Amino acid sequence: MKFNFSGEYKMFFVFLLSFILIYGGMNLYFYIKAKNTFNLALGTRLWLLVFVALMIFAPIVVHMAQDKGAHSLAKIIAYIGYNWIGFIFLFCFFAGVLEIFRFMIAARPAFFISFFLSMCAFLYGYFEAKNVGVKIVKIATDKSLGPEHGIKLVQVSDLHLGLMFSEERLNSIVEQIKKINPDMLVSTGDLVDALTNNLKKDLEMLKEIQPKYGKYAVTGNHEFYAGVEHSIKLMREAGFSVLRGECVDIPSANISICGIDDSFSGEKGFFGKNRNQGVSSKLLDTSFNIFLRHRPLVDGGVDGKIDLQLSGHTHEGQIFPFNFVIKMFYSYYNGLYTLANGSYLYVSPGTGTWGPLIRVMAPPEITVFEIGSGK
Repeated sequence: MKFNFSGEYKMFFVFLLSFILIYGGMNLYFYIKAKNTFNLALGTRLWLLVFVALMIFAPIVVHMAQDKGAHSLAKIIAYIGYNWIGFIFLFCFFAGVLEIFRFMIAARPAFFISFFLSMCAFLYGYFEAKNVGVKIVKIATDKSLGPEHGIKLVQVSDLHLGLMFSEERLNSIVEQIKKINPDMLVSTGDLVDALTNNLKKDLEMLKEIQPKYGKYAVTGNHEFYAGVEHSIKLMREAGFSVLRGECVDIPSANISICGIDDSFSGEKGFFGKNRNQGVSSKLLDTSFNIFLRHRPLVDGGVDGKIDLQLSGHTHEGQIFPFNFVIKMFYSYYNGLYTLANGSYLYVSPGTGTWGPLIRVMAPPEITVFEIGSGK
């Protein structure tokens, strides 16, 4: 197998190797805890070590299997390996907390308590991830929004369509959006995952949604992991107009919608150079300006130019207590924020999952914006 280590693939493998180092440390912690708790014999220790090693390198094995066309094998390994990521994170959290009370709880009971709590949290997270809710956000504006004086916009973000996302889950999301009957649908990045084979039915389902003002999308970091041109082709097949430093005017609704590539691509931002250069100059003061950007970052020049910025990427941490880590990196990490000069930023917690099919205390959502003229 030959890997392309240039451009996007190089960035992806840097990310992957960094992740494996951290994840490897967590698996090593689990191995040491299990070995010491149960006084395992040499043979059992070796088997456990082999299992842990397989779990650490499961993401790479999945990519290799997909590259060779072994999709069924890749799916099996992905379900085991990626869900193990969620479990091992929860185990390390609970075991780490119990380390504080080590003088009160013996090693063996502490291991079993950590294991039991991790399993309970994992099962809870599995059902939470499947239960995609609908959140309504009302936005008022002084700008006229056409003859109907308002629009209904639906945002999905971080769906991560791919090997792990079932058609049943996507169908449920699509049916909910159809019932909402939005005027516009936007995807704020990571619509597809790094594993994008066999998405034909998924794309056909998304294509069934036909809002009167169109469907718009921007790239996220995972579109670059999968290969940006390939990902954009898939998004367009699903019926989305992909905005890459561009604006689209909708005169009948007095709306402009703009979007840029994720900063993972190396671009400098909304007011940066290259692909995004000149986008801000296309905005009209009289239009209601919507800006799509995968990461919840705000450029200084956004004040007074953008009425509503829609972002995602954070997943609200996806698995508690990872939300505390997310807060360290992003000032805006979930929900609605008021920016200067009456601008708004909304950060979606995401509609799907990355990696493990669980969300713990970070429920997924379809966000409905009811944007109306008047105070």
